[in-house]
Amino acid sequence: MMGFRFIVYSSIFTFLAFWIRFRGQGVKAKHARHIMALYVQGRSAGTLKNYSVEIRRLVNWCLKKRYNPLALREAQLGRYLVSRARCGISKSQLSNLSAAVNLLSEITGFTNPFSSPIIRQVKRAVLKQGYRVRPKTKAPALSMQQFRNIIKKCYSPDASQIPFAKRRFLVMSMFCYLGMRRFADIVSLKFKHFQIRRNGEIMSWVPISKTDSLGIGWFFTITNAVFGGHSAASLLQWYIDSLPPHSRSDYLFPTARLERPNLSKPVPYSTARLHLNSLREELSLGKSTWHSFRRGSATAAAAAGVSKDCIKRQGKWRSEAVEIYIETLTIGNEIGRAILKRF
Repeated sequence: MMGFRFIVYSSIFTFLAFWIRFRGQGVKAKHARHIMALYVQGRSAGTLKNYSVEIRRLVNWCLKKRYNPLALREAQLGRYLVSRARCGISKSQLSNLSAAVNLLSEITGFTNPFSSPIIRQVKRAVLKQGYRVRPKTKAPALSMQQFRNIIKKCYSPDASQIPFAKRRFLVMSMFCYLGMRRFADIVSLKFKHFQIRRNGEIMSWVPISKTDSLGIGWFFTITNAVFGGHSAASLLQWYIDSLPPHSRSDYLFPTARLERPNLSKPVPYSTARLHLNSLREELSLGKSTWHSFRRGSATAAAAAGVSKDCIKRQGKWRSEAVEIYIETLTIGNEIGRAILKRF
């Protein structure tokens, strides 16, 4: 309910910002609304959603202090930074705050206060010292043994013996791990978005993703190799056969109530995250998150000798950020053996 309410409020807030900016140029409210709609469509997938938490915090603080969040001044932003830093702010939160303020300035046409030399130094000081800055935690890579645990404990030939949430978790894990996918890439998959080929491969279509700013979509495949007596296609078919009758427009990973799938709605990330957390101890997953599957897949592929270029293409990495996804915990042994080879 709170998420829906915020979407409504943020839409009204963004529209008012556009109307304030363009009303002096003789633009009517309906035209400003159309400009806003196109602007939002032009943004990368998930951008507004990523900044929504920081925008909400900033707006609530401004309303409490009776400041205008659409025309934030340098001194007001400095005061807000001090307030946030005293409570503890991470590097990623500060980065999202900076992007949120830049977004508001971009919409309204006012000067971005974060471009001030003073604010830049305050931001640097917040990160360096004097305040309780929370370090960014890194999702651990899912190991091959942990993936085996998921297959072993979430599968039974008789699907009725496995709760629906576990069956869904198993197949989502398989897509994220073997497909090297983000959670957001697979959660909105519909039955019309994938097919099982004759050779046993799974071909899937991603309509929009984080790295697809134009929203043109792209395909990815999952191997037909056999593992533990299963294949990705056989596990997927096992899962599909356990679902109620469905149409091509239904979601592959639906939400559920009392173990009854609602195929018209995809499972939200919050629900999937809580379910993963509840299975950590049973499946020996440690502190794994949904991003651990993607990191673990890249790590396993690199260890198997797959080139970095192939890993980048499969994972849709556009930069050298893939380096941080490939764990190098054993690189010390490799370097040591190379150095001591002629000792």
